[in-house]
Amino acid sequence: MFRDRLDAGAELADELLRIRLDRPVVLALPRGGVPVAAVVARALGAPLDLVVVRKLGSPDQPEYAMGAIAEGGVRVLDASTIRLLAVSDADIAAVESAERAELARRVERYRRGRPPLDLTGREAVVVDDGLATGATARAACLSARARGAARVVLAVPCAPADVADRVPEADEVVCPVRAAAFFAVGQFYACFDQVDDADVLRALDEAGPSAASEWREAMSEQRREEPDPWEVDPTLMRNQASLTTSEGTVWVAAAAVTSVLVVGMLIALWWRLDAPLALLGALATAVLMLAMIIVRYAVRSRRSRLVTLAALFWLMVLADLAIVLVVAIGP
Repeated sequence: MFRDRLDAGAELADELLRIRLDRPVVLALPRGGVPVAAVVARALGAPLDLVVVRKLGSPDQPEYAMGAIAEGGVRVLDASTIRLLAVSDADIAAVESAERAELARRVERYRRGRPPLDLTGREAVVVDDGLATGATARAACLSARARGAARVVLAVPCAPADVADRVPEADEVVCPVRAAAFFAVGQFYACFDQVDDADVLRALDEAGPSAASEWREAMSEQRREEPDPWEVDPTLMRNQASLTTSEGTVWVAAAAVTSVLVVGMLIALWWRLDAPLALLGALATAVLMLAMIIVRYAVRSRRSRLVTLAALFWLMVLADLAIVLVVAIGP
């Protein structure tokens, strides 16, 4: 659980710093996404801007999203939800009209006459404080793309696992907490206070151009001219996908297959040779397997989770191999 949105932003920034981003621009979804994005922007040394969106709630259940709209005339509709709730085209039009008016009000309020940052050829990092249905995030990603972003990364601290995997509008989704049991974004925060317009405006005023962003841009230019061989070499362990981009399920699956085979072998050795060490090895394998399952779902930081899972897996393999050899060769 995150302490608050600032804590969530720090966790998200840690994940994003592991990704190679070229001249990123951080786009916050107001209002709740702004405090999170402000922390991310400072960590990345990137400018902060907004992508203003509005949820299209169903007429009878306004909190239940049937779609979303965003700046630039973007609209996303969830056909399955609309069909399930039997929402008519007239109802959709009425809801959209009201939300378009509110969208325009917020754009005027937040931008105060300033144009949006130019995203042409840049990498946009779209940040919110969490996903529920994903409708607003999808609209935000489309809006960023319409503004010329060359690559769109959606970054949220928490989301339902199935929703985080279904955002085709983003080139990549960074989400430290992908929950199987998800009820509301607020369940992942100890403090989930409302963010008001004043908070949004203050964050934008404090996030002006900085030396850090200029330094990052200069470094990006240098990297394009002279690629770092340590970063592009695919043979290095540090660059393996299983330690950088997966969620850890592959390690758990591999460990499960290994543990079933090894435990069966050790129990057979114990039964035939009356070797207590074999039984102890089977128990240790089961404990390591349980530890891997706990790590997979309890550790929020992706890098820490993957490194820990890899270490536990190889510890299991080496320990089991040693025990099998000792039991088989022993008297």
